[in-house]
Amino acid sequence: MFRALPASARAMTMQGVVGRTLLLLALVAGSAAFSWRACLHEPALAAPFAFGGAFSGFILALATTFRPAWSRVSGPLYALAEGLFIGSVSVFFEQRFHGIVVQTVCLTFSVMFALLAGYQSGFIRVSQTFRSMIVAATAGVVLLYLGNLVFSLFSHHSFGFLEDAGPVGIGFGILVATVAALNLVIDFEFIDQGVQVRAPQWMEWYGAFALTVTLVWLYLEILRLLSKIRRND
Repeated sequence: MFRALPASARAMTMQGVVGRTLLLLALVAGSAAFSWRACLHEPALAAPFAFGGAFSGFILALATTFRPAWSRVSGPLYALAEGLFIGSVSVFFEQRFHGIVVQTVCLTFSVMFALLAGYQSGFIRVSQTFRSMIVAATAGVVLLYLGNLVFSLFSHHSFGFLEDAGPVGIGFGILVATVAALNLVIDFEFIDQGVQVRAPQWMEWYGAFALTVTLVWLYLEILRLLSKIRRND
């Protein structure tokens, strides 16, 4: 993935990654705010925004994974698409559980900053075993979600434990949210290595894209987890 540059060439920097990450998150927030307001005024838009944003975001994420150099264009487009999805989904949860969106946003960024502090201090280290376990767990979650999607399309039902608000469902939600959160540590290490080896400057976009994807996933998992907990109140 990384190709070191001559000393005279412009290389990936931490400041560049931070700036591009803030830009992508601003696009997510702006698009989500637009979707939120539109769905409040016209509830019929919720389904098109949710499915359209999720599908477009998935395609863009897949394309960027295989063509990282596209990230300077596909990254902002992904952020806008996911914003439409997040906004419409958040309206649905907020109407059922007042205040849940603010709680989710606060928890998402609290987890990110806590893990960043742990990584920078050396308290959290990314070994090959750690990386392999997180990658395997992430792949398992993706396959489970895809299996649930296929199952629901043919049977009109979903795997019960995914939506269960009991101990099993909440336990599973905590597990998946933990996997999503630990992917942030993998992203931190990826960006750190890119800066150290002087990767090409366009890799700043890919690092920002990777962080945005993980934060969107973490937000959605925390949102689902809090909704399960609130259903038991």
